[in-house]
Amino acid sequence: MNSQKANKTLSYRWIILIILLIAYFFVYFHRTSTAVVGTEIVSAVGGSVALLGSAYFYSYMLMQIPSGLMADRYGVRSLVSVFLLIAALGAFLIGLGESWNTVLIGRVLIGLGLGAIYIPMLKVLAVWFKKNEFASLNGIILAVGNAGAIASATPLAILSDAIGWQDVFIFLAITTLILAVMCYVIIRNHPSEKGYMSIEEIISNETGVSISDSTSAKVSMKSGLMTVVTSGRKFWAPAIAYFLLYGTLMTYEGLWAGTYFNNAYDFEYNSSWMITAVGIGMIIGAPLAGLMSDRVFHSRKRVSLTGNIGYAVIWLIIFTFAGMINNYTFWIAVNVAMGFTASWMIVTYAQLKDWFPIAISGTAVATMNVFLFLGAGVMQSLSHYIVNKNSSIDEFRFLWMIMFICQVLTCIFVYISPENKKGEEAVVKIREL
Repeated sequence: MNSQKANKTLSYRWIILIILLIAYFFVYFHRTSTAVVGTEIVSAVGGSVALLGSAYFYSYMLMQIPSGLMADRYGVRSLVSVFLLIAALGAFLIGLGESWNTVLIGRVLIGLGLGAIYIPMLKVLAVWFKKNEFASLNGIILAVGNAGAIASATPLAILSDAIGWQDVFIFLAITTLILAVMCYVIIRNHPSEKGYMSIEEIISNETGVSISDSTSAKVSMKSGLMTVVTSGRKFWAPAIAYFLLYGTLMTYEGLWAGTYFNNAYDFEYNSSWMITAVGIGMIIGAPLAGLMSDRVFHSRKRVSLTGNIGYAVIWLIIFTFAGMINNYTFWIAVNVAMGFTASWMIVTYAQLKDWFPIAISGTAVATMNVFLFLGAGVMQSLSHYIVNKNSSIDEFRFLWMIMFICQVLTCIFVYISPENKKGEEAVVKIREL
């Protein structure tokens, strides 16, 4: 009987993960959609493409800590379903909107709704999967997200040309609505809700060792958050490292890469493929990094540090050879390598999670996730004081040098970040308030 319940747990968890992966595909699809159809929207209703993009960005960031706290306290099922409904409403408003204010409100709702998907997914990994599967699966999540971003480029442009941007958002709204219903029908917060064995019971049966870190335990939001932020280098070293790395990546991929290559080189092919190349590198690198962390090196820190050193080397190449080597293939390869090496930082989520009880795993990774978006926002804003769309190669070289220095600092913070090698006995104790 126990083996049957265990097999049901091990099978059903994949169904939950697949539906969440589909939802996460559309998180990235929505995120980058304004880069493709934003100009059309603004031409029709007025407003600003930049504000349309930042409306999603800031509302998404706003949801990170709340989504972790709610995932820990109330579970994933209702949380994801409700917030997908909010995102669907936002897409409907854009599709039906005839004014700038309506479209902007729709974009904010999409950001709020989709901002509560990734952290609950990591909570599902913590509750339904084993610790040595977490990094590998998180790598797959990042790969699927980047596939969504790539799909929102040329395929979205073709679809928009065929049916118009408003019908595109109506289609996205209907798709998101269907996903919300499917999530509520399929997702369960814990295996016990289906009458299945918990993952800690399965591990105990396999190893003969009792596990006290329960996947069904509940902790107050305040206690969980205080436990995380008072844990010293366990939290702050990886959080600052991710602030720096993601800031450099988004300053390049999300803002200046296309402008730089258009200004610095006279390529026969479209420079936008440089940005796509970064995404392709991430699709390849993230699952590989997770697999190496879980199955090969059995270390989060070694994999993360290796990737970060590689990413620093890529920045050294970019700033040293800025405006030089007028070879399209060479720079495509460099950009693939950039995405490949930067994606190895994904195992830091597993490194952080290993220090905290499962009951506050969502809070821990959500709090760190805020630093990603802060890094992107701060560095992108500051970069405007150095370069603009008409900047010279020397000005871009100076910006790339600063990005390289930031990445060297990232390597230092990764190096000093501690890794839990002792397992459950070393997990941070909950601060009771």
